Amino acid sequence: MKTILIYAFVFFGLTQTFSQNLSLDELISLRKKELSEIEEFLTNKNWSFLSAEEPEQDKLGLVTFAFDKSNYDDKAQSFLRYFYSDKSESKRIQIQVNKKEIYNSYLTKLKSLEYKIINSKIENGKIIKIYEGAKIIIEIRIATQKEGLDNTKTYYTLFFVEKDDYYRNLIGE
Repeated sequence: MKTILIYAFVFFGLTQTFSQNLSLDELISLRKKELSEIEEFLTNKNWSFLSAEEPEQDKLGLVTFAFDKSNYDDKAQSFLRYFYSDKSESKRIQIQVNKKEIYNSYLTKLKSLEYKIINSKIENGKIIKIYEGAKIIIEIRIATQKEGLDNTKTYYTLFFVEKDDYYRNLIGE
């Protein structure tokens, strides 16, 4: 009986960890959607709206969602940021996760979709890797943050942007 209960707890724990995780394919497709579609999709997957900023003349609008957000502060298991403009088609998605298993599943899928790494470097204490696909650039940042006296937490951030937007607006080529 004890063994069955242990398996049940492990199964439900893993299910909770991965059940509302967004797949790489979903993240790529979200970048093409309108704000209302993104909000409804994420709400349906138990994400919560966290904040919003309207677009300005030279600044994209930003809407932030959180998954498994604490009731006491703004800590969460994952954050998703949707960048958009009223004046152009520029739309970008950024997701931050803190579970290595989720990050590894994204990497595995990224490689199966034949994204090629075009750059990797250390910048401001972060590992930065840039992958290029047929139409999209995915920039991955791996960073750590001190939590408490002896605890360091690792964060994985994936940023999805159209190739032409990336080269024209983000690195100025």
